[in-house]
Amino acid sequence: MPNRSQSPAPLSAALDLAVSHLVRNDKGRGPSGPIDAILRASFPDFRQPQIEEIVRRARALFAESYDIGEAIRAGSLSNEEAHVFLREAHPGFGEGSYGAIVAWGLFASR
Repeated sequence: MPNRSQSPAPLSAALDLAVSHLVRNDKGRGPSGPIDAILRASFPDFRQPQIEEIVRRARALFAESYDIGEAIRAGSLSNEEAHVFLREAHPGFGEGSYGAIVAWGLFASR
């Protein structure tokens, strides 16, 4: 996804920003504006198809939150197992993003 000259660090940072935006907006405390506009402003070296892929991946991770929270609450998945599952199913995000998804899922599923 990143240009050949880009390291994985900007991609991971962009993925994490997208997840943060999704979680904060779902809580009603997010910054205003569409996520793609925020990513373009924060990462001007990414092209539009890259931005769209980042948004798609962040939304896919975010979509796991409720089910993860329910599974932890039901005892069928531990917090650690949830993190492992998310890292394997959605690689490339920082640990903070996985933690935010687990925390949001636990809150949303209560």
